Amino acid sequence: MKLKSLSYLLILLIFNACSSSKEQVKEPAPEPEKEVTAKTRAAEDESKIVKVDPVAVRAANQKLADELNEKLTVAVMSGFANAKVKLSAKQEAAWVKKNVERMKNITAALPNALWIEVQGHASSNVAKNPKHAIITRADASLQRAEYAISVLEKNGVDTSKMTPVGKSDTEPVKGSKPTDGVNRRVTFKVVLKD
Repeated sequence: MKLKSLSYLLILLIFNACSSSKEQVKEPAPEPEKEVTAKTRAAEDESKIVKVDPVAVRAANQKLADELNEKLTVAVMSGFANAKVKLSAKQEAAWVKKNVERMKNITAALPNALWIEVQGHASSNVAKNPKHAIITRADASLQRAEYAISVLEKNGVDTSKMTPVGKSDTEPVKGSKPTDGVNRRVTFKVVLKD
């Protein structure tokens, strides 16, 4: 029996000796989490930003302006009497019927880089208005542009990207005399903001 106990004891010692001589395999310690800082977020966000070429953007806006100006060539407001800055009610109604939807569509298509110059024009005639005060060509042309904007606004067109410009008699219609009534008009031109 002593022999049996000694054998068991010997087996236990050998077993313990073998198990302590084995290399213990350590699992790697988990990596500490990266600290996310404002600087690392900014670097990640910057890598996602698409670089825009300002020359290409300007060219694209100019192309759009040219396309819209083609559509505006038919939207001329004309028929102003000499020294008058408003159309008759009948003329205004006819112009509105023909052009308001076009103007709504064009203003809706304008990006922030574009706006519309509402250009008032005059003939080279100088006349007195009904109150016997002389109205200059510069005044008449600017007031016609302002009138056109007010007509558009009261008919539901967004005029926030429009500005009135008085051209006086500096841009007569091609093939006309400077004194011709056809020069008393309002035109619209899409231009780039500077």
